Amino acid sequence: MKASSSAAEYQAALDRLLSVLGDPSTRTVRQEAPPESEAGPPPAAGPAVTESSLLWPQSDIALLAVTDFRGFTDRAGTVRLSSLMQEASKAKAIIFDIRRADSDESAIYFFGQAFLQGFPALFQGSLPVPSSRHRMYSGYPTQTGGSSGGYYFGIRL
Repeated sequence: MKASSSAAEYQAALDRLLSVLGDPSTRTVRQEAPPESEAGPPPAAGPAVTESSLLWPQSDIALLAVTDFRGFTDRAGTVRLSSLMQEASKAKAIIFDIRRADSDESAIYFFGQAFLQGFPALFQGSLPVPSSRHRMYSGYPTQTGGSSGGYYFGIRL
């Protein structure tokens, strides 16, 4: 790809690399730049987008982007995400971009809760999901078999 002398050659090289995946949806799409007379001045550098957004890269593909999870500590963020998911449900395919830019670790929890509340809007009818199993511990299981009582472990289905 370093030997590419034009954008078209570079795109063709990327497409050849991606073709081994065998997925027709994984491809490059060239976006033409506007003529310089229409382009205007370059945008000023500013903070990253901190609000959830829904974009439509194609008429039947929705791109739901959430890059700042701090907006989900109150009900308004959850309601906004649910309404965006409802709108995205009209798409044939949905791309989720949840690469977060913030460093607030506790915000992950609140985003997860908001995402789970809005997720059912993406489906009609029932959705079969895989089962899960979890180990449960009450205290620490003993190594020798005897204990002071009440300690156990089990499997929750």
